[in-house]
Amino acid sequence: MRLEIEDGVTETADHWWWRPGWRPGRRMVTLHVTVPFEAELHDLARRSAPVLEGLGAFDPVPVHGLHLTMTGVGFTDELTAGQAEKVWEEVLGSLADLEPAPIVLDRFFLGSGGVMLSGPPMPWLQEFCQAQRAAVDRMRGSSEDRGPFHPHISLAYANAPMPMGQVAAALAPIAEQTPPIILHRPVLTMMRLGRDTHEYAWDVLAEQELLPT
Repeated sequence: MRLEIEDGVTETADHWWWRPGWRPGRRMVTLHVTVPFEAELHDLARRSAPVLEGLGAFDPVPVHGLHLTMTGVGFTDELTAGQAEKVWEEVLGSLADLEPAPIVLDRFFLGSGGVMLSGPPMPWLQEFCQAQRAAVDRMRGSSEDRGPFHPHISLAYANAPMPMGQVAAALAPIAEQTPPIILHRPVLTMMRLGRDTHEYAWDVLAEQELLPT
């Protein structure tokens, strides 16, 4: 795999600062792609974790917490009965107009907030994200500027400053030994998500495999 550093970033920064709306104990319904069947990805996460933990500035993501972030639906204390279910139905319906394909991860991407895996452009996944955002906007009755969608799977989140060069040097041997990973059985998951303990943890509300098996 290639190894890239985010443009203009020289060191990591704490990923876990409390973003607007978040606080301990609060939960959000969100849509992520989860990866319970992807053995090669699980192996890479296990091989990377000791190296990242040893640097002293990262919280490695456990295998059960690996995910590709997509679209927030809303905080649980702001959603009314049936709203999340309506979004889920609309999102599943949008798949009929798409041609989902395996997701390719071919590079380590080092950003200020952590270590990620990303890949080449995937038009169907971009379209799927837009469909999700549109469904959430219809549910809310208003539109939100969420910025561009950059598909990635985080292997670790930064919890302290560290020079990017040091992170890259530690990961280079793993990157050189790892071929691209192809996700053949990605799962769309609607979840109730929390982030109280330097880890994203969730309860599954609904699941749907995205590719035929």
